[in-house]
Amino acid sequence: MRLPHLALFLGLQVSKVLGVEQDVNEEGKSSAAPPNILIMLADDLGWHDLSWHNPRVISPHLAVLADNGIILEQHYSQQVCSPTRGALLTGRYPIHIGLNEGIISPMEPHGLPTDVETLADILQAAGYSTHAVGKWHLGFCNSAYLPTNRGFQHHFGYWLGAQDYYMHTRAVGHDEGYDFRNDLEVDRSAEGNYSTELYGAKAAQIIRAHNQDQPLFLYLPFQAVHGPLQVPQKYEELYTDVPDSHRQTYLGMVTAMDDAVGEVVAALKETDMFENTVIVFLSDNGGPTGHDGHAANNWPLRGSKGTLWEGGTRTVAFLHQPGVLAPREEQGLMHVTDWLPTLVEAVGLDPPVGIDGISHWKAFRDGGELTRTEMLYNFKNISGGTPIAALRQGNWKYLSHVNGFDGWNPAPEDTLQEQQKPTKEPHTHQKYFNQLFDLASDPLEEHNLADEEPERAALMAERLMELGGGVAVDQPKGDDPAGNPANFGGVWSDGWC
Repeated sequence: MRLPHLALFLGLQVSKVLGVEQDVNEEGKSSAAPPNILIMLADDLGWHDLSWHNPRVISPHLAVLADNGIILEQHYSQQVCSPTRGALLTGRYPIHIGLNEGIISPMEPHGLPTDVETLADILQAAGYSTHAVGKWHLGFCNSAYLPTNRGFQHHFGYWLGAQDYYMHTRAVGHDEGYDFRNDLEVDRSAEGNYSTELYGAKAAQIIRAHNQDQPLFLYLPFQAVHGPLQVPQKYEELYTDVPDSHRQTYLGMVTAMDDAVGEVVAALKETDMFENTVIVFLSDNGGPTGHDGHAANNWPLRGSKGTLWEGGTRTVAFLHQPGVLAPREEQGLMHVTDWLPTLVEAVGLDPPVGIDGISHWKAFRDGGELTRTEMLYNFKNISGGTPIAALRQGNWKYLSHVNGFDGWNPAPEDTLQEQQKPTKEPHTHQKYFNQLFDLASDPLEEHNLADEEPERAALMAERLMELGGGVAVDQPKGDDPAGNPANFGGVWSDGWC
């Protein structure tokens, strides 16, 4: 097991461990059968919420995969759910797919633009059997937005962004709706069953039933560990020594998800698919922490879900394929948009042109350095004000405007962290604008260097505005009462936009 935060505090150098060689043809592509692809996406999982960053967390199945894979210590997602999911499946920044403003709320009449190709589209066209199990959250008001019309041949799960883990309902005002589907059919058999266990069992069932004459793409976006905080008691009891009841439940949810991962991996091994499966694990954003009773933890990173601080965007992630990818901790920069071209190249195809993602497959396979040097955290226009936006260039990070929780939140299970807590800067109006950090020497974002490096700050601000000028899709704002589940017999349904 790796020591928590060792790589974080040793700087941002890139590992150079050589990978396992593959037979390749004259064009440099693998001559082996195309691998299966398994993407597991956790929801609201904090940086400090898995065992390789926090030894108190019980996550043995994920730890084995991570320790035998490539742990990505500088992997970045978007700051909230829908933008990350869109970026993951399209390889495009949210500013280019109309999701830079944030999540798609239950009655907002829009979704992931239908003229944009998804990873599932690409893999299905290449002969893959494509399945999605779990949370969608990329729009459902029109059937064209649904997963089964976005490259997935089958979907088992829910369309919204959150719900009760057992009853699978979501309330808006006084109206509550049921949200669970097996493909397009409302599936009432899920009622009373804990979603994490449902998704683990369904994914394992798909693997065991898979016809191996064709490769499999399985997208497994868990509901866990998004609120509400709910978990079977046996998991909560594993953390009775943690001096915070919300944190006990939350960590139990992490371990329940880890058990579901174990079930999926067991199915891959039983069917002899494990060796030829590329497994990806990531979180859609940092954990909600530091306020309002949230129980996730991003220690020692600054900030929370919904912010452009490292704690809101730097996410736990790893990549695993036995015999192909040599284990290492990777300090190179990777953004969630990079998964589409990386996985497309991993299966022997050419990545599409015109996307924001960069393929790192050869570097992962051969032990080379990752080539990304610039990354847009996000760009959100504010009426009459400075955009909430941030940019990374090399080890430099520039934030034009920030919002939300901006502190450091020690985990309640580790009292030693309180003694190491960084000193928080006093709140001033200027504190929220024009901030520059050297993440190589200051990964915790404690020292704003904008006044010491004014020329660099100005150049990065100019580049940030240049990128922000590329906002391409103007999505409708506000809720449409036509989407209320009361209009559809108490079920969240499509067909109202």
